[in-house]
Amino acid sequence: MKVIHRSEFRSQRGFISPGSMMRATIKRGSQWQRELAGEDRVANALGKLLDDNYYLIRNLVLPDDKYDLDMVLVGPAGVWEFEILHFTGLVSTENGWMCWDFTQGGIQPVPRELAERTQGKASNLANFLAH
Repeated sequence: MKVIHRSEFRSQRGFISPGSMMRATIKRGSQWQRELAGEDRVANALGKLLDDNYYLIRNLVLPDDKYDLDMVLVGPAGVWEFEILHFTGLVSTENGWMCWDFTQGGIQPVPRELAERTQGKASNLANFLAH
């Protein structure tokens, strides 16, 4: 699998300089490095499974879009958009998805806006590709 980095904080080869890391932490917050590590783990797992007929585009920003697309996988099986999220104790219940919230100290519903934002990103990608 070939990886294309589009993050404003990474070089084309995926390297993050100390200055870029500081800018990213200021812009994205202290969770940025943890989120990045999760994305890296998913990318590494995909890389072990897929050959060079696949391209993984990391942190793609579409024109006029507020959020980046964490990963877009393009290959013989089609185009796939991945949003990488980290939840502790994620479970599906009859009332929807629930997770452990450390700030609240208890089980909370997964915020609906995350699912809506992910659906919106996938829709934006489909519209972009349709043009």
